[in-house]
Order: sequence, then structure tokens, then C-alpha cells
Amino acid sequence: MPIRDFRGKTFVSFMDISGFKDMMKRGDLAWRNLGHFFDTGYRALLSTRDNTYSIEGLFVSDCGILFVNTRDVPEEDKNIDNPEALKELLKVVKDINKRSIDQGYMLKTSISWGEFRYENKIVFEGIEKNAIYGGAYRTAYEDNEVNKPTIKPGICRLPIELMPTNIRAYLDNHDLVNDDIFKYIKKVKKHYNYYWMCSNNYPIETFEKRYDSANNLIYKGYLVALKNVSTIQV
Repeated sequence: MPIRDFRGKTFVSFMDISGFKDMMKRGDLAWRNLGHFFDTGYRALLSTRDNTYSIEGLFVSDCGILFVNTRDVPEEDKNIDNPEALKELLKVVKDINKRSIDQGYMLKTSISWGEFRYENKIVFEGIEKNAIYGGAYRTAYEDNEVNKPTIKPGICRLPIELMPTNIRAYLDNHDLVNDDIFKYIKKVKKHYNYYWMCSNNYPIETFEKRYDSANNLIYKGYLVALKNVSTIQV
């Protein structure tokens, strides 16, 4: 089904496959994971098609660009800054990330909010035109690919300063311990991190400790390799 045109302010997510360049050096691994990524994304987006807030988007190479759309706001005056709209996007992000982990690869995900425009252009044999424009897309992309600190594999984050005032107030001031999505959002410096991998049996604090331990093991591995090389007699 074609993506519906959108013009206004909304939540936009940019996600990509972590380590994809290295995968391309390993035979059919990159192609297999791309196929899984596209199929998973299609199914996740399709499941929201009839919701009040539907998630739409497109997948190009190892990247997915998702945004929240709705029929309930006039086309020329869309301003989708509702917590429920963000929640629908986070559900899809969780679904795609969980399925990617099951397949054996990880994603990096950034979510921004702001002006966004998508238009379906003329399509004919051999070419398809899709126009994507707006600050929300740019900032989600930059947070994923450029901004510091660099986003780590498996992590989903939202730049705090780019979130609408009412969303920040909702996340900061509401009692969300009983919410199955928002209770797994936590402030980490300049971002809200969404811990999609956590649950009642696997709290945020446990994940952070294990993730930090994994980072330490990588560092120790580099150190061991260097020490081994330094002991070789020339």
C-alpha cells in the first residue's frame, strides 16, 4: 500500500542496521539481514494502518524512516504532538528492534519531532520518486549518524530539547510506572533513552550494568591484543 502524503509536525524516527558495512564483506549476510529488515518493517507498519495514529515510512538500503500519520487532523494543519502518537511509534520501534535481535543483528534508532513533509511523486517503469523533507527528518538522521555521544548498537534515543513542551512535561511529571511503554523511558544527559528491551523481569538498571560490562569486555579485548603484539620479539 502506498504511503499517504503528509505535511505538518510529527514524530519521525531514523533507524539503521549497526555494522552494515562490515556485513557486506561477509557474503550473503548483509542481503539476508536486509530482507529480514524490510519484511519486519513492512509487517510492523501494516499492523498500525487502521489505528488513530498510524506509523508509515519507507526503507532504503540499511535505513528506515518512520513517521506518525493520522486521518483525524486536517491535511494542511497537522500537529501530531500527542503522547499516544509517540507511544504508537515507540511500539513499532520496539517490535522491529526485537525481531532484529532475534535474527542476529542490531539497530540504532533516533526519534525527533518537528516539521516533516512526505509526498508520493510520479511513478513509472524504472523509477519511483519520493520526496522527504523537514527538520524532524534531518535532526533524527543527524542524531543517529553525526551527533555526540555516538549512539550505540541496540539503543533508541530521543533528543530532549527537540521534544514538544507538553511531551517533555508528560514524561517528566507523570506517574508512568504502570505504562507498558513510557515507564521504560529514562533521561540520560541530553536524551530520553527508550529501553525497549526491558521488562518487569529485566529492569533498566540491570540492562545498563550488563551493557556497560559488554563495553568493558570489548576494551579489555583490544588491550589483550595490543599486549600480545607488544611481546612479540622482532
